[in-house]
Amino acid sequence: MRKLFVEIFFIAFLFLILVSWLEKRYSSYRTKADLMMDSFFSSAENAEVLLVGNSHAIAVYEQISNLPGDKVSLLALGGLDVFQMRNLTCRFAGRMKHLKLIIICADEYCFGNNLKLLNFSYVDRMLYPYTDTLYEKSLSAKISARSNFLRSNRDLSYLFSHNDNSANGKENAVDNRPNPLANINCADRAIELTEKRFQKKLYLENNKLFGELLDGALKTKAAVVVVSLPKSPCYNTYKNTEHTMEGDSMLRAFALKKNVLYYNLAYVDSMGESNFRDADHMNKKGVMAFISIMDELLRKDSVVADFGSMISETQRQRDVPKMQTQISLNFASKEDVK
Repeated sequence: MRKLFVEIFFIAFLFLILVSWLEKRYSSYRTKADLMMDSFFSSAENAEVLLVGNSHAIAVYEQISNLPGDKVSLLALGGLDVFQMRNLTCRFAGRMKHLKLIIICADEYCFGNNLKLLNFSYVDRMLYPYTDTLYEKSLSAKISARSNFLRSNRDLSYLFSHNDNSANGKENAVDNRPNPLANINCADRAIELTEKRFQKKLYLENNKLFGELLDGALKTKAAVVVVSLPKSPCYNTYKNTEHTMEGDSMLRAFALKKNVLYYNLAYVDSMGESNFRDADHMNKKGVMAFISIMDELLRKDSVVADFGSMISETQRQRDVPKMQTQISLNFASKEDVK
């Protein structure tokens, strides 16, 4: 029996040494959440526009951030759901002294998804130092969220890396997919998001969270616009229209109730496959077209059009051709909410 206790003690001791070593080794690891918040804090002082959302919002910001001007901040991570969008917006949007416009990028399927369902629970841990909020309130969940190693999503490649920012750039991994706009890949992506990883039982919870998200945004006194970002024609062909139409109806209802604008740009006649880098993320051409569309809509609805002023007039004339095609949209206009 004594030998057994000695062996258990020895194994536990080795385990503690391993854990301590991992925690120390990963103490300088910068997660995607750390990098996002670093960027936010550096831009929040002067920024006038806030983008909130998931990887679809990041695809927009990636193009904007390389253009002249420093007027846009981002609170977005791949897979981010309504729960964490609420947490981030309510906690940090109010710190932006010059904030004029909040664009909440809400997908048509957002009410049927969450981080757990998407198998992105590690994002919850990444954000914990900033939001102080977790899905699970258990002691084990809090301990995990305080672990440097687990916050890295067990990124073992960092053990062999000399780059302290090893999480940097991983958001773009989607670009490396083979033929991302091929019908089979496009169909898989659309079905994955709107059907396989979708549960109607989440509607009630996410409705409550989305209302709190909008309330937090409105407290800033900035103009608030909810947008379902453009998706490729291929994606729209294969998405579950029952679920996305329900989502569109719920977003429209929130817009009417909270007196905010909602633009459903998931399908836009003038944007073809050449505007997308994969099934559901815009490329530079797509983002420039999206900015042009937003400018037109914001001006029409008498919203301060600061979103378009993030790039210089010279850049706009070169990269954003005048939109001549008629845009077919679903959105709640000011006339609707009176």
